Amino acid sequence: MYRPGYDYAKAGVMLSDLVNEAAIQEDLFASPSPDQDGRAARLLSVMDEINQKMQARVCSARQAGSAAYAMRREHLSPAYTTDWDQLPTVR
Repeated sequence: MYRPGYDYAKAGVMLSDLVNEAAIQEDLFASPSPDQDGRAARLLSVMDEINQKMQARVCSARQAGSAAYAMRREHLSPAYTTDWDQLPTVR
């Protein structure tokens, strides 16, 4: 494999983010596409049935809860990089 008179350099190939197409996890906070073949409507109807039959309540992870569990904003960091109104000004 090694021959005198030739310069060799160590090299490699790195493959990352290889996943099975069927195992791609969707974004939790993305808006659902329009009705996804009726799956959204079926899911909501099943959730309604469970909520009617059981004492416990089933809700979507995207659904907002009560105000008691809302994020407190007294010590919210400024959003300099995402909000034009919060950019610091030099006078």
